[in-house]
Amino acid sequence: MNDDLQNLITLQELDSVIDGLRLREEEMKTSLESEKVAAAECEQRVEEAKARNQECTVLVRGLETDVQELDDKMEKYRGQLNDVKSNREYASLQIEISNLQDKKDRVEEQIIKEMEKCEEAKLEVQAVEAARDKERQVLQAKEAEQQKKIEVLRGKKRNEEGARENAVAKLRKILADKYNNIRTVRGGLAIVEVKGGSCQGCFINLPPQLVIEVRKGVEILDCYSCGRILYINE
Repeated sequence: MNDDLQNLITLQELDSVIDGLRLREEEMKTSLESEKVAAAECEQRVEEAKARNQECTVLVRGLETDVQELDDKMEKYRGQLNDVKSNREYASLQIEISNLQDKKDRVEEQIIKEMEKCEEAKLEVQAVEAARDKERQVLQAKEAEQQKKIEVLRGKKRNEEGARENAVAKLRKILADKYNNIRTVRGGLAIVEVKGGSCQGCFINLPPQLVIEVRKGVEILDCYSCGRILYINE
């Protein structure tokens, strides 16, 4: 096998390793998507729980204001009882005070119910915040572990890229350009082995004479179907 072909094979092996390392890095970067989605969902649940708690709190405050206004009105009417001139006016004020008291009682009952909802909402906020904090811790730990693995991969890739530069330096420019063009067109695989008389890139059966010439390893020969460079490892 001539030196050019051997250098091309070495270059392809290095590029395959580099491509694999790059793919693994990309896979690692996307591997935590489910955890990130879960963390985002926890954040959303926290915001929704806080909103419900706030809504409930505002409602209770409004109802308490209503109670105060009813108390003020009743106090006013009670003060007027001493000033009325007739039994009819007195009875009318008593009825008004009684109606206001009934209304106040209903509002206070509603306040109790709403305060119970507020307490439930408060507990929900605490629960979802705890779940969110736990999800954050899990995500942070996994991200830290992932980053360490990525750094290891990048170190390996840098080493392989250094070896690749040395391999390219040994090639004539015309061969390096041909190799790169084929890699670009054929999804990264520019050089393939011939096995059983077939190109292992497109798996087409090759002419026997071409197989014989490839086996000699003297010339740089291409598959007539896919255009990849051929070699036989013997």
